[in-house]
Amino acid sequence: MEKRPVEPEQAMAGLFEGLTRLQRIALLGRLEAAGNEEVNGGLMKLMSTPKDACEKCGKALSRSSDGVACSFQCTFCSDCGTAVELACPNCGGVLESRKALETRP
Repeated sequence: MEKRPVEPEQAMAGLFEGLTRLQRIALLGRLEAAGNEEVNGGLMKLMSTPKDACEKCGKALSRSSDGVACSFQCTFCSDCGTAVELACPNCGGVLESRKALETRP
């Protein structure tokens, strides 16, 4: 199955999907505080790019299948995700299977 490219507006909306009101406000505040488009673009790219290693222990992960991630692509191996009770220590979001995140429309 061929993946269609995601429009920038869809990618941006996806970053906010599933967030509480306070989490959305915090994200907007972080983006506003950055102060310029170049910094904001870098932050958005970081938040939307799957990582290839656990942020806690450094274990290598395949891009789209191993471990867990939040909607901001904070990424952890399954063991570290379980250790933090599937709550992202960076943003407080829910950590979900990367396989499940990959298959969402």
